[in-house]
Amino acid sequence: MMYHAKVNRTYLWRWLIHSKVNDIGFEPNEEINRIYPPGEWFMEAGHPPVKAWYKIQDMAYENGLIRESFIGDCKAMFFDIWSVVSLYENELRQDPYGLWGMKNE
Repeated sequence: MMYHAKVNRTYLWRWLIHSKVNDIGFEPNEEINRIYPPGEWFMEAGHPPVKAWYKIQDMAYENGLIRESFIGDCKAMFFDIWSVVSLYENELRQDPYGLWGMKNE
């Protein structure tokens, strides 16, 4: 499983979550880094206990932030990106480990 987004590289991820999260397999391997250079792309790889983005997506649905429609036969989600990303940011600040189903020990 791999998630990716083109972003200006920030270190919020590394600042909030240290090696404990990377230990469960989030750190992209060399092959992924060749295709998606870390200075240009933010990458997650691996199989966390909880898929953080799905948790945020569920919160966004509960708050009425996502509308569904179809483009041809393809289901599509429409939402204001900042509203949904703000949910993600808030969860990272409040309970970064819980977002991935982990305990902060």
